[in-house]
Amino acid sequence: MRASLSPFLHGLLVTAVAASLDRQKIRRQASEDPEGPVEPDTASDCTYFYTTRDASDNCTHIEQWSGISHEDFVKWNPSVKPDCSGINIGNSYCIEVNWGIPPPTTSSTAPTSTATPKPSPTQPGLIDTCTKFYRAVPGDYCIKIANDFGNFTFADFLAWNPAVGADCSRLLAGWYYCVEAPKPPATTTTSSPPPTETCNPTAPTPTQPVAICGCTKWHEIVSGDTCSVIIQRYGLDGEDFYRWNSNVGGGCELLLLGYYVCVGV
Repeated sequence: MRASLSPFLHGLLVTAVAASLDRQKIRRQASEDPEGPVEPDTASDCTYFYTTRDASDNCTHIEQWSGISHEDFVKWNPSVKPDCSGINIGNSYCIEVNWGIPPPTTSSTAPTSTATPKPSPTQPGLIDTCTKFYRAVPGDYCIKIANDFGNFTFADFLAWNPAVGADCSRLLAGWYYCVEAPKPPATTTTSSPPPTETCNPTAPTPTQPVAICGCTKWHEIVSGDTCSVIIQRYGLDGEDFYRWNSNVGGGCELLLLGYYVCVGV
């Protein structure tokens, strides 16, 4: 004796069979090749079509089944019109273009600058063509920064960062400074003489930066020189030497080979 299905299970079975038949019907309605007429204004790169069978095949049904927006459906099938009044039963409509591959995006914005982004904060007058920046820390001197990097001079640093001042007294910890920039092209013209020291007009060049004004005697730094060697050689008081040449560093680590230091006032 065959067991009978309960009304609830029977209803589920009927629903499942109907859904299966409906899916099969839908699959037959969509294909790479149109089954029905295609309007002339349909997207030329359409790669998948949906063929309408009855009045239930409206925009909402087609868009939900194919997972596309109403805007795209109307754009690919202008004949249906935004209000979907142009759909004709039996016609095939585009539901995919270019095999679903998004077109390359184009930007109408202005081209991005290739210059190195300027960090913040920086002082006014910083060179526009700077390609590398350094954030100053407490205890930094301009000469120390130049020596630490080793690929530019004190004069370069001042030219790139004029706001620090000729005596480097306005170098600010925590601010960014230029430590690399393109060198100007070499020219065949005679180079200008180095600028004259304003407070020591008869000083030899180049002099150690921030030498005391009124210096009357100078010493050129040679290999092997240290502050102690110079102080001993000229019989100087150490405090005087460091006061006259305040930018040699507290540990004399900023002596510049070939530069002149003050040894007499």
